[in-house]
Amino acid sequence: MKNRFGVIDIGSNAIKCFVGMVVEREGIPRVIREMYARIPIRLGDDVFSWNEILPTTHKKMQKGMLAFAQLLSLWEVERSIMVGTSAMRDSTNGKEIFKNLSETIGIKGMIISGKEEAELVLNLLKWYENPDSQKIIFDIGGGSLEVNFIQPNGKIRSESFKLGAVRLLKNAVEPQEIEKMFYFIEKHLLHENIIPMAVGGNIDALKSFFGKKNHDKLYLDEIQNAFHSLINLTKEERIEKFFLPADRADVIVPAAHLFMTIMKKFSLPYLFIPKVGLSDAVALALYQGKY
Repeated sequence: MKNRFGVIDIGSNAIKCFVGMVVEREGIPRVIREMYARIPIRLGDDVFSWNEILPTTHKKMQKGMLAFAQLLSLWEVERSIMVGTSAMRDSTNGKEIFKNLSETIGIKGMIISGKEEAELVLNLLKWYENPDSQKIIFDIGGGSLEVNFIQPNGKIRSESFKLGAVRLLKNAVEPQEIEKMFYFIEKHLLHENIIPMAVGGNIDALKSFFGKKNHDKLYLDEIQNAFHSLINLTKEERIEKFFLPADRADVIVPAAHLFMTIMKKFSLPYLFIPKVGLSDAVALALYQGKY
């Protein structure tokens, strides 16, 4: 169908399949999410421990990709694409495996850099809210954290840091990476007329399970309450008490702690949660002819 696009996003915490239709109103494009599926194949467990994707994981990926290819065919998308992010970038055999998967399912794509990942999300969100405000957008995945600024004059500043939730969970983060992130934010933050935003599966889960309903903001105290409610529970207890998905119940804690740390340091009382992500952004890029 025209203007319907499919995206397979090979992330560090899971692999996602997305179908979205792009519509325009008054010249502003919007992505309507029609289908979203995910399989809990955590590449970060392999890559952040062994620097490569293990053969057993590769076999699981092949099975998942074949299922996703069938889904996209049933949805009759106009075009589809496959993208890999942090774990695929860092894996010594990531390029080889990505090529194999692409050939197996007949869907082309690429492993994108942290900068490209940030630019795609910025392109999706640049129309959000007041165009005269500075927007700071945090995109935390399994392997990386992208910090993005859209200045009131339209200029964009983006940087990617190896501070993803799976890395944090596995204690695979260099201390200087946090200092680099702090320095980048301090350098570009205007401290007035700011719209702080966050995207990604972890912040969406924090909003869904611990935020106020019918509200597009998640407040610092809500994130703190979530963190303190979860930190002393086992993964199984988090699933049973809060009904968290199994592949979210562990990584949500380091993600919450990272958001708390950033928000406290830079006096951000809340974050807007538009509940969009990389897959939405890639679908928009397909519509715009960027891929």
